[in-house]
Order: sequence, then C-alpha cells, then structure tokens
Amino acid sequence: MELETEVEIGKAFLDQVIYRHMNGEDVVKEVSMAKWWLTDLTKKAVAECMKLFGGYGYMEEYEIARRFRDIPVSTIYAGSNEIMKTIISKKIGL
Repeated sequence: MELETEVEIGKAFLDQVIYRHMNGEDVVKEVSMAKWWLTDLTKKAVAECMKLFGGYGYMEEYEIARRFRDIPVSTIYAGSNEIMKTIISKKIGL
C-alpha cells in the first residue's frame, strides 16, 4: 500500500517534469530530484519484493534475484544520487 502510493506520486512527478521539459522549461532541478528519489524508491521497492520471496529470492531461477542485484547501480550511473543532491542544492541556492 505504501509503496504503491509512493510509486504513483513518483509517476505523477515524472509526468509533470516531462511535460515541462517538452514545453521548453528549465527542469534541471526537477530532473535531479526525480533521478535521486525514484532510483532510491526503486531500491526500496525491490528490497521489499525480495522479502516476499524469502530465500527463493536469491535463486537465479527467479527474476527478483536479477532485479535485486541490478537495481542498485541505477543510483550510480547517469550521475550518482550524491551528485543529484549537489545539483538540487545549487539550484535552490544552498
């Protein structure tokens, strides 16, 4: 229930950022926010899903094992989440 709510909020925010970008607005801050928050949310979601599978989640026969292994890198590539936070801080004047 909580994850579903967070996912819906994330989708709504991302849709708004895409809409604003398509209208030619400067969305660097919002893109950084989306990348940071949504990749953290993805890690949280896959960890929760892994709990549902228990020990089976670590077996390569199940898709969740690959997801659990591959998702964490999303917080690093295309600019680490720490870099995203730096960009956000600069954009809000900190």
